Amino acid sequence: MLNRIKIVTRLAIGFSLMLLGALVVGVWGTRSITHLSEISSDILQHPFAVTTAVLNVRSDVLAIQKMANDVVSKASPAEADLVQQKLAATTARIDNNLKTLHQRFRGSPAEITHIDKALADWHVARDETLVLARNGRRAEAAVLHDGRDARLVDVVFKEVSDVVDLSAAKAAELEQAALQERDAALGTIALLLVVILCGGAAGAFLITRSVRQSLQLAVTAVHGLIADSTDKVLAAQAVGDGDLSREVVVSAPLKIDLDSLPQDEIGVLMKTASHLSEVQCALDEAFLEMTKSLRSAREKESARDWLKSGRNELNFLIQEEQSTTEIADTVLGFLVTHLGAGLGALYLFDERAVKLNLTATFAASKDMKLGEHFRLGEGVIGQAAREQ
Repeated sequence: MLNRIKIVTRLAIGFSLMLLGALVVGVWGTRSITHLSEISSDILQHPFAVTTAVLNVRSDVLAIQKMANDVVSKASPAEADLVQQKLAATTARIDNNLKTLHQRFRGSPAEITHIDKALADWHVARDETLVLARNGRRAEAAVLHDGRDARLVDVVFKEVSDVVDLSAAKAAELEQAALQERDAALGTIALLLVVILCGGAAGAFLITRSVRQSLQLAVTAVHGLIADSTDKVLAAQAVGDGDLSREVVVSAPLKIDLDSLPQDEIGVLMKTASHLSEVQCALDEAFLEMTKSLRSAREKESARDWLKSGRNELNFLIQEEQSTTEIADTVLGFLVTHLGAGLGALYLFDERAVKLNLTATFAASKDMKLGEHFRLGEGVIGQAAREQ
């Protein structure tokens, strides 16, 4: 029966189906890219931003509690004024992070309200404690700081932890949605590619020798797109598994001389393949930018974790009762190890003599002839001390 149909009609039917499939692949791929981009944006704009803001609030609360402890225990009036300025700046940062929580948090507003209330109660209690300390009633201030204020801080941390848990659950939900979208897109695109390939094979069987060369060129182009898609599937799976080290290679567009194509359905197919190749390149570039963004976010988070862990470990090392020399040796040894330095020297400022004295060294030999004393502005060390 097919023999009764003209070649032009056969080509019109076969290649119209292939053209439709290619267009569906392009539209479906574009829709999937847009959806995945929206999910990625939601992860960065909401759970990630909320978690970062909450962790910043927690860090600032710890910093304020430490400053308050300094005022209560040993700060002079001048030092207390300086600490008060730092407290104001840190409190402003907490307020900014709370604004982010109010804007970005997608859970119940009551959760953020709980944090606001806990922070407000703690602020009132903290200010009362600081007023007592500045008025010379340090014993009363110390009792309130170690008792009531500490309990209020624990309440703040509990409310903060609840918001972190909710943000993590939202991030997991968005991640699951991204995985489902990826799987659906891959399955549909694979099915459409199979349909297109089968249609091309059937058309190749029916056409005459006059169009065989053009058809072979079309099949080669489709095969090239399939091969590129396989590489991108592997890269997407690696990102889905948390491996951001895999480099995404942007595919080169198909090089087709559009003017040399025949003015028939095969020519239309080749033009469509060229457009699909451009869509693939756009997908590759978007995926590459997404991978870079995720890698940058992970690196920044690792750097913050390294800094926080170093601070916590150093605070732990100097908590015990030690002499000035022992503390200097402990601090210098930790800093050299944590920073990966080869050697180090620590100078302490003598306010009476108005000079810096060498207090501790690490891996320094006698041949190095380290200076024992420096006045402010003398040498690199003295200049660094003068500029604080």
